[in-house]
Amino acid sequence: MDIVLSEQILSTGLQASDPVGYLTTLDDDCSGAFRYALVSGLGDGNNDQFQILGNQLLLSIQGSDLNSITSVRIRSTDDCGTSLEKAFTLRLAEDFTWTLAHVDENQAVGSIVGDVDPFLGYPAAIRYAFEGEPSNTFDINPANGQLTVRNSAEIVF
Repeated sequence: MDIVLSEQILSTGLQASDPVGYLTTLDDDCSGAFRYALVSGLGDGNNDQFQILGNQLLLSIQGSDLNSITSVRIRSTDDCGTSLEKAFTLRLAEDFTWTLAHVDENQAVGSIVGDVDPFLGYPAAIRYAFEGEPSNTFDINPANGQLTVRNSAEIVF
């Protein structure tokens, strides 16, 4: 039996009652529903800053009020009455908006526009997304966080 929390890197932009992540229990012995609760014990240092609703871990305070490293202890109980407790360490990452004042027209495909990874050293996957149109103008290299030109024909002023 094991408990998995979908997210362990939190954003300062989270608001009270926002979902932090989803809880899943891996259990070979018993199928059915699982009940989750915040419990006292080793690793419960910040339980008072969270709440659980169903299988969602929710924030009880503003994300900007969290410590840079936060811990919670969660119990999962299956329909057969078996339970497991597990502590999770959550890390706070500053919200990051990367802006560029100027991109030259007619940039060659593959030209480096900038670096977009402010979380170097965090042991977790970082997700990037582009907003706006056209979405096929740039690429982000997930290995090094560099923003590069994908389609130079789209960079026309």
